[in-house]
Amino acid sequence: MLTSKAEVMRNERKLDGTFYVKIRVTYQRKVKRLSTSIFVTEKDLTGTFKLKNQCVINEVNELIKSYQELCASLRVELNSYTLDEIIKMRKHGNLVKMYLIK
Repeated sequence: MLTSKAEVMRNERKLDGTFYVKIRVTYQRKVKRLSTSIFVTEKDLTGTFKLKNQCVINEVNELIKSYQELCASLRVELNSYTLDEIIKMRKHGNLVKMYLIK
């Protein structure tokens, strides 16, 4: 089963004091972290570096939902894709879906 979760890497602070929010994708015990364009400050995080700003949480959840919809449309579990193939498909989005459906 493919799972996705937002995470903030404690050791990846930018010079301006913000942190990247990444999406951790796990499939068949393999993990990849996808970069996003979402940044947070320390006040948006709990002491354990979990998101606490509801606006950011909603934005990340929408992003995760779109990834899950893509994987559902590709029938990931039935087609025996590797995690690398899933990540490539995510990067190419709709073009890949159209190609695979044909």
